Amino acid sequence: MMKIAVQRDTYLDFNSQWMLNVVRNRILIKRLIKQYPKSLNSYLQKSITPVYEEVLELLLLERDWKRNKTYDYPKFCPFTIEQILDKDFFPNDQRTILIDN
Repeated sequence: MMKIAVQRDTYLDFNSQWMLNVVRNRILIKRLIKQYPKSLNSYLQKSITPVYEEVLELLLLERDWKRNKTYDYPKFCPFTIEQILDKDFFPNDQRTILIDN
């Protein structure tokens, strides 16, 4: 979702692989939550910060070689669990504004 949010010029196509990956992973996470509702709901709340830190580390290593450009990502995850799982929420939606905590 961060790549879609920050690299808007690259990921505006809602049919892109990145968009499909977001949808696919939402489905998988929701399926797991249905199987293990008590344990996974609390886990998601606790894990968003450490997981985002790991993701951020990977994102910061990446570079857009075509444009010789690096991207600025928020230090903290700007998405709530609800947004992450919301089938209608996508970061490049015009209504979405990234806020760096």
